[in-house]
Amino acid sequence: MMTWKRISVGAVVVLLLGIFSCEDPNAAGSDFTVTVSGRVENKAQSGQDSVVITLSKPFRRDTTKSDGSFSYSFVSTEKNAVDATLSFRHINLAFFDTSFSIQYSSTSKTVDLGVVEMKAVNPANDSVVTGRPSLRPGVIVFKSASLQTISIRGAGSNDATNLTFEVKDSLGTAVDDLNKTTVFFSLVNKPDILVELNRSSAVTNASGQVTVQLTAGSRSGLAQVQAYALVKRTSDTTQTDTIRSPIISISIAGGLPVASRFTIGSQRVNVPGLVKFNLRNTITAVVGDTFGNPVQKGTVIYFKTNGGIIQPTATTSEDGTIGVDLITGNPIPPNGIATITAEVGTSGGGGVISKPGPDVVMTKAVDENILVKGLRSKQQQSKQTRRVDKQLAKQMNIDQPLTSSSGSVFTRTLNILFSGAPRITSNDSVFVVPTLGSKQINFTVADENGNPLSQGTTIKVSGIGTDTSGAVLSGDLDKNLPDTYDRSFTQFSINVSDRRSKNLNSTVPIKLTVEVTGDNGNIKKTFQGYLTSAVSDSGKVGSISLTNSAIDSIRVAGVGAPNSAIVGVKVLTADGQPSPGIPINFAIVKTVEGGEYLSSTDGVTDNSGIAQTTLFGGVKAGLVKVQASISKDSLSVASQPKSIYIRTGSLSSIAIISVEKNEISVQGVGGDENTTVIYEARDLLGNPLDISNQTMLNFKLVGVTGFDERVKPDSSLTNPFTGRVNVNVTGGTRSTVLQVIAQNASKTVKSSPVPIVVHGGFAVESLFVFKNAPKNISIYDRNETAINMQVGDRYGNPVKSGTAVYFETNAGIIGASGFTDNSGNVQTRFTAIKSDSYLGGRYIKASTVGLKSGNTDSIVSSQLNILMSGAPAVTAVNVPTDTVLLFDGTSTTIQYRIQDVLGNPISGGHNYQVFLEGSVASQLLVQGDVAGVVPDTDDKVNGTQYTKCRYRRGF
Repeated sequence: MMTWKRISVGAVVVLLLGIFSCEDPNAAGSDFTVTVSGRVENKAQSGQDSVVITLSKPFRRDTTKSDGSFSYSFVSTEKNAVDATLSFRHINLAFFDTSFSIQYSSTSKTVDLGVVEMKAVNPANDSVVTGRPSLRPGVIVFKSASLQTISIRGAGSNDATNLTFEVKDSLGTAVDDLNKTTVFFSLVNKPDILVELNRSSAVTNASGQVTVQLTAGSRSGLAQVQAYALVKRTSDTTQTDTIRSPIISISIAGGLPVASRFTIGSQRVNVPGLVKFNLRNTITAVVGDTFGNPVQKGTVIYFKTNGGIIQPTATTSEDGTIGVDLITGNPIPPNGIATITAEVGTSGGGGVISKPGPDVVMTKAVDENILVKGLRSKQQQSKQTRRVDKQLAKQMNIDQPLTSSSGSVFTRTLNILFSGAPRITSNDSVFVVPTLGSKQINFTVADENGNPLSQGTTIKVSGIGTDTSGAVLSGDLDKNLPDTYDRSFTQFSINVSDRRSKNLNSTVPIKLTVEVTGDNGNIKKTFQGYLTSAVSDSGKVGSISLTNSAIDSIRVAGVGAPNSAIVGVKVLTADGQPSPGIPINFAIVKTVEGGEYLSSTDGVTDNSGIAQTTLFGGVKAGLVKVQASISKDSLSVASQPKSIYIRTGSLSSIAIISVEKNEISVQGVGGDENTTVIYEARDLLGNPLDISNQTMLNFKLVGVTGFDERVKPDSSLTNPFTGRVNVNVTGGTRSTVLQVIAQNASKTVKSSPVPIVVHGGFAVESLFVFKNAPKNISIYDRNETAINMQVGDRYGNPVKSGTAVYFETNAGIIGASGFTDNSGNVQTRFTAIKSDSYLGGRYIKASTVGLKSGNTDSIVSSQLNILMSGAPAVTAVNVPTDTVLLFDGTSTTIQYRIQDVLGNPISGGHNYQVFLEGSVASQLLVQGDVAGVVPDTDDKVNGTQYTKCRYRRGF
């Protein structure tokens, strides 16, 4: 005979430890806990929720629960008895405020107010049935919102609002306790997946009201909430009708300012503030929060200036913008430069302002109590904290993660020029123009500090004795100044050229006038000069001119002929005859600094009055000018410049100038599908090819192609001035790495490959799947279980690396989020909770922003159903008394189950073994399911049944 004996597979022992203090509670400095409690009712003894309770000393706030009760505690160190006031105010002001005086001490720590009666503003609310019993629910109306606008989460301002709905019967009476109903809440619209409600449903109170808390997410926008209820029909109670409230819209505003999104500007940067007072110039500021949203309307910006006066404060509009006036006057800023400083913060440097920090902490309230006017009670401090690291911040388009900081002030400065009265100065107030030559006259128009004048100032130059006498003016003859403080707008020049065809032997006087008009004031200045006579002491030098004024071209050195050009000039006497033996000086007056040079800088005219030199090209391309000059009495007379263009060589290399984006997305998913690559064609010396050597470049893609990738255009001619070409690359329908190559037609010159990573698109639900997921997890398993997912786009590509996936579960504790790798895989960790309440069927849910019905703003999700199993128990099925009689030469079959308390299979990996005990155990043979490992299964039937356990007594 053999007896089947159950064996305990495991046991769990929970030790409860207590720590007790032996200190005297009345000793000086001892801490003690004070508890305040009670219940708020109306005159009809109906409990009132949504009542704000405020304690004066120390300052504490709480709210009543749905039945009107309240109870909260705080720690005090007061040595003496404390007198305080406890005040009550209904959130909707439906009842008159009331207050009570209380006293507590170390020997009287419990304050029980019992029932606190509040009188209704409307006497009907003092009755449970408001004058008559209500009928079945007929309509849901919206009563109030504690805040019409809330802030994004984690920005330091109110991020939640309480929405109160009231259920009424068809005659408009609020439903009473006899007709109370369950009201469900739904989010009709939300800016992001973090926007949430603190409850999915609530039961109406004695006034027919329910309240739900809406908490903002990380983006501004419009959140919409609707309440609905299922009401049984009176004609057929097996059928229900759905009643719905109006859709309630709550604005979610931006958060607090960050320095990276704080910009200031001005209407004008140059005002005539040194000559005109009380001029107004608008200073603007644009302020954003960390997510790129405008800051909350009413954010205060402070201004100060060291020149004139400025309005000290302004508050931002809904767009995060403000405008104040800078008013010219004393004090006069140093050197005319007024510095405007804008600050975000209080005038004393206080205020809570976000600033860059290591990470963002977001909180989600999970307490059933309601948040009232942005204040959480001590009981409401149970939160689920989620840390968003830098990678998630990048996914959410966060510029820089933030932490809250008290007393931070962000500043921006802006310079505004206060310009003064105009002044005209020049070193050429008296000038001489050589015969048939030219003279450049430079002059400055500026204020007393050397700064440019204000916008709209006109500068005009006119002459007396010009044109008809042979003097021609060119250059800055008529200028209109822009709004600028750039001092280059104070320098001007004109050229006076002698173009006489007669009277060359006469000296001709001319006069130039510079006239300045504008808001800074008006001023004139006259310049005196003359055209010189062609007659010299010797009469040998009358004029000098180029023998060839056309533009020549040569090549850079080392790339072929021609690499030089002749520069020739001819000198005539005062009578117009060739003048031999005249010394000539040649000079390069415009260079490209590429090593170009002249064969000789000195020369002497021959019998034909001609002298020459040769320009040789260097290693750079561009326009070069050479000029010749001679001495005429005490003057220096120069020829017109000779222009010679140095051309590049032929194509030798193709350089990559820039790549707009090295990473793009597959087509049709809403991401960046295109990128632009800029190439530059160069000669042997590294010069960009010019118009003389324009080259056609072809473009091609190499790598894993054939999925509608495109390069456009296929070929392009280099720019005649820069030698550059642009090519656009578009990703196809498959993630890959493309390489773009530019080459000439003969393929003898190629660029380096440019790698372009084509990422996958948004996730789709059909390819948002759990991988190798467990089916059965023990609640006693203290090890973390890896939960793996693979995320693909609609083309079967892995989604972009770093795509955020969010997890939730009702089975235990799971990592809140994870990010995909290059293969579209993401992993999080799950830990079971040792509690029988978690036994049975549970789920793990994953969500991400994806593509659903063509909408890229959709949330796609996937759910893994898992079985949470408990401690194993072994039960014999066909042996009711746990005893089997076995005679010599016979056998029997014993069926048994291994299951938890709910009859579910235990988690995989458990070893099981059937063994024999007793004096005749060695004479018995056991066969069948006698040893093995429990598989990972959730099959309640086949996963718990074990049979064919046979015992045979030998002969």
